[in-house]
This record gives sequence, structure tokens and C-alpha cells, in this order.
Amino acid sequence: MPRPLPLPQSFIEPTAESSQFKFFDPEDTRYYWGPILGHSFPLETITFHNDPFFAECRAYGRIKEAQAKGMLKREVAVRCEGFLLLQDEDRKILEGKGVDFEGQDVAESGDCDSGGGDVDDQKQEEQKDFVGRPQKPGKRQGRQPVRAIVKELASPESGVEAWSLRRILRDIRLLNQLKIYNRDIRKDNFRDEKLVDFGSSWTEPHCILEADKDEAAETTVEDLVKFDEMVDMEALKSDVRAMSNWGYCSKLRPRKPKASSGSA
Repeated sequence: MPRPLPLPQSFIEPTAESSQFKFFDPEDTRYYWGPILGHSFPLETITFHNDPFFAECRAYGRIKEAQAKGMLKREVAVRCEGFLLLQDEDRKILEGKGVDFEGQDVAESGDCDSGGGDVDDQKQEEQKDFVGRPQKPGKRQGRQPVRAIVKELASPESGVEAWSLRRILRDIRLLNQLKIYNRDIRKDNFRDEKLVDFGSSWTEPHCILEADKDEAAETTVEDLVKFDEMVDMEALKSDVRAMSNWGYCSKLRPRKPKASSGSA
């Protein structure tokens, strides 16, 4: 099984007395990507490829391109309407409602990549488009932006049933062909047979996939493996599977070779 990169999701987590808005910090996963990419790798690129917000934007951007080109004939994911970049006034309102913004403030601390490496101009423009302000090459931002992905209101039903598995598997394969790997295939991540959350997804080009061939090979089949695990976990009575059933195949008796028709 592929090694999942533990990405802290950007979401509001209810607690007994308040809610907490969590933020992505690439330093939290340096132990994972550092040995693969090198500890001097730009944190801006790590963030752009792995922050749940950017992961959503990159995946939905690729989906939108494919739909415009006629490569996707039906909705494979809950429709994304865009994103909101909350202002200080919004932050104050949420704080008044008990929302905790722990982790938003990040002290300026010089070179964030511990040794250099600037983000190229194209990456800066992409990041500027997504968060509404340019990123500083080699610098940590003093306050991370508060961002929210806006999606259509879906029904509470997952739609993951024995009769829908073939269609769901086809959609997953289509996403993989577009070089989008959701990496979170499970029943709770579906609504009306469509994927909801792409916060853990990797979309090529991706720095980890380019640097680690083993990780790339595992990631390309991860969604298929998790699809089969979902079918088994939900005890769905269906013969639809994404991967070969090696457990079943190993029990089959090998066929005896046919006898030669000619004499020795």
C-alpha cells in the first residue's frame, strides 16, 4: 500500500466549547518529504502541491479543463462553485462565534526552505491566483489566508451501492487517466455516486511523484486498491473489482499442459 502523506485538513472542527480552524504547515511533514526532495526544497512548492486547499483547486481545475474538452461527459465530482478568501472582518465574526484560528499566525523567520530555492514566476502567478495575494519566495507568511472551497449542496446519500460500483469505478479510472489521484476513496467521500473531497489528492505534475518513482508507481494504483477495500469493508455483494483478485486466483488449480499430438 502507498504511504499516505499525513496532511492536516483545513476545516472547522467542532469541540465542546468552540470550533478550531486548522491550517497546513509544510514543516509538519518535513520528516516525510525532506528525505525525498531534500530539506532545501522550497516550502512554497511543497505547499502548492500538498495543502488541501491547493489540492482541491488543482484537481477541480484539471476536471474543468477535461469537461471543456469533452473528455468528461458526466459529473464525476460534486460541482465546485469556486472559493472564498475570508477577510479580517470575516475572521472577527467567526471568532465571535467561537471559532479558534490556532495556527494561522506564522512568524517571519527568514528562509523558509532552510537553504534557498526560489519558486519560479509561473508558480508565483498560480499561487497568487489561488489565494488572492502573491507568495514570498523563500519567506514564511506572517498570517496564512483563511480560505474556503464552495461546492454545490449534495444529498446525504453516498450512492455507493452494489448496482453503482461499475459506474463509480469507471469515474475513478477517468480521474486517474487525467493524472488526478484522489487518495481518499471511501464511502463517506461520495455523495450521489460523486466524489466530494479532493483535499488529499495529488494532481500531476507533483513534486513527490517526480522525485520518487516507487511512490509514483504506488500512487497510480492507490485509488483502485482503496476502491476494492471500500467494496469489502461495506460488504457490497458485487463482483466488480478494480484489481486482480490474487487471493482467488492462487486457489485455482493450474491447467495441465495438453498432450502432444505427435509421437516422440
